[in-house]
Amino acid sequence: MPGQEGIPSVFSPMARTLNDLTYFTKAIVGMQPWKYDYTVHPISWRKELEDEAKSKSLRIGLMSTD
Repeated sequence: MPGQEGIPSVFSPMARTLNDLTYFTKAIVGMQPWKYDYTVHPISWRKELEDEAKSKSLRIGLMSTD
């Protein structure tokens, strides 16, 4: 937000499944937001990384202290 650089604004869905998150992310990336906001990195959707991630089991890490 202009004038509020200390408070980053983000979009985040309320999703029930990983497919919902994938759909949301593809939609946002597909609009190529880096064309409108210079702070957004120009990274397109990479289907090969999605396929690679789907072939692996999910790992969850927990850090009890920092």
